[in-house]
Amino acid sequence: MSKKSIFLYTLGGILLFLVIVIRNMPAVFVLGHAAKATGAFSSYNTTGTVWEGESRLIVNAGRNRVDLGAVQWNIAGWSLLIGQLDLTLNADQPSQRLSGDFKLNLLNQHLTASGVEGGFDLALVQQFVAIPGKISGMVDINIPNLSANIPAQQLTDLQGNVVVKDLAVNFAGPVELGTFGAKLSLADNADSEEMIVVADLSDIDATIALNGRADALASNQSYYLDVNIEPKANANKMLVNTLKQFYRPQSDGSYNVKFGKPLR
Repeated sequence: MSKKSIFLYTLGGILLFLVIVIRNMPAVFVLGHAAKATGAFSSYNTTGTVWEGESRLIVNAGRNRVDLGAVQWNIAGWSLLIGQLDLTLNADQPSQRLSGDFKLNLLNQHLTASGVEGGFDLALVQQFVAIPGKISGMVDINIPNLSANIPAQQLTDLQGNVVVKDLAVNFAGPVELGTFGAKLSLADNADSEEMIVVADLSDIDATIALNGRADALASNQSYYLDVNIEPKANANKMLVNTLKQFYRPQSDGSYNVKFGKPLR
């Protein structure tokens, strides 16, 4: 056997060995080192390989910790050959759930997502956004398209819908409001390159008629709310009295309510 043949067989054997090792690399090893190196999350009860497995993940977001519960993932190994990470996620627990397909370009760090569905307790939002009063309810999300520039921490595309079920607020006392919907999109920002997240709001099954919009900037947690509210016959009396006390009714009987500073 020639030296060239020996070299090729040896190289082929080494590559085959590396493929087998990488293919069967334990997820507990990879996640453990990633969690320690980044501090962005903690992992527990990890099983499977780096390509397909399950782990309980807790994300560290500043002072807050978000428990995603048991997260299952599947990574298409072939996608790495074209400089892309194709990932399917499914996280499910009683208070929070998330599933969807995610693609990350490893060269420019551009993230795209499709078929994202999930739900979470509305109280989770108050850990990240300063909302007056205390709120409760459940949120269902359906996002067909999302893309983001990871290095710039900016959204570049967003299309989706959100339903807030059994919304209740507590200022001077509990006020049950009902179920509302929001259509999500992005708008240009005159002050920076960061896009403004826009939610067009409406009532679905609620004690008040609602229409308007909410604008938000993720970078500094600022938001602006501009909605028209018209109490229905079954509206909470405290809410009705508060609206009458602080706002002047418009010609159609609704009240225009604004919070925050306009973002556009």
